[in-house]
Order: sequence, then C-alpha cells, then structure tokens
Amino acid sequence: MKDKKEIENLYLKYSNEMLKEDEKITSISKKIALKQDELLKTLNKEQEDLFNEILELQTERGEEVNKNTFIFSFSLATKLFTEGLK
Repeated sequence: MKDKKEIENLYLKYSNEMLKEDEKITSISKKIALKQDELLKTLNKEQEDLFNEILELQTERGEEVNKNTFIFSFSLATKLFTEGLK
C-alpha cells in the first residue's frame, strides 16, 4: 500500500469522530461496560488482573483491526477512483 503512514495519520485524526457518531456502537459499549462491572464484582484479585489484561489485549487488537480496515478501505477507494478516471 502506498503512503500507508499518511493514511494511518488520517485514521488517527478521524477515528474518534467516526466512532462517537455511531449511536449503536455507543449503546453496545455501555452494555458491555455494565456486564464487565457485574462480572468484576464476582472475581478475586488474581482473576480481576487476568480479566483486565485480556481487556487490554482485546482493545489493542480492536484498534489494530480498525486501523487496518480504514487503511485498506481508503486504499481501495483511491484505487477505484483512479481506475474510474482512466
């Protein structure tokens, strides 16, 4: 992919805007947070630490997936636009 770093910078600039505009994502996130809080109340300290590590890894993975999806989509849209001009 050409200019991947530039596209990555665009993703970082607009990613929060994209997500905060989506009411469905916000609603699901709130439900997840409530269930996580409910679960955390039942865990001992060791289990809680493990659960938090899992959440951090899932968040990191999700951010990478979102970034890569944005980069791929942007690159594909650019390619389709360029092909359309030929």
